[in-house]
This record gives sequence, structure tokens and C-alpha cells, in this order.
Amino acid sequence: MTVEKLKGGGVMITGDSINVLRLISVRQAIKLWLKCRMQTTRGATITQMLALATGATGNVYKKNDAGYQRAIDDLTTIIEG
Repeated sequence: MTVEKLKGGGVMITGDSINVLRLISVRQAIKLWLKCRMQTTRGATITQMLALATGATGNVYKKNDAGYQRAIDDLTTIIEG
């Protein structure tokens, strides 16, 4: 992951790392939904998160606990690969 430190203590993530960070965020949102049925933000519905996971993996996920876990596992494979 390419991380640039900015003056004042900020950081900026650049390059191909942006897509990895995006997938990490989607995975965490799905994990949060699976664990306690909570959305990360009002606009980030589970349907949208599963659609983003589908776009990244090419697999379609059902809206049930098994589908959520499968999406998490597939995203983890991509992130770590």
C-alpha cells in the first residue's frame, strides 16, 4: 500500500492501493452488518455493499448470513492475494 505522509500529520493513499483500501472498507461494512445488522453510514446499504463485492469478485451474493460470509471470504482472498 502506497502511503504518503503530509505536513500536519495527515496521510494520503495513492496508486493501486486505493482499490485495496476500498475493498477493505466494503469488507468491514459487510462484517459489521453480519455481526450486528448495523450500516456504516445511512447510504451504505447491505445491497450496495454486496453489489460492490460482486463487482470486485464476479460472484453474486444472496442477502443472508451465508452470502455475507461468502462475500467476506472472497474479498479477503482478493485483498490478501
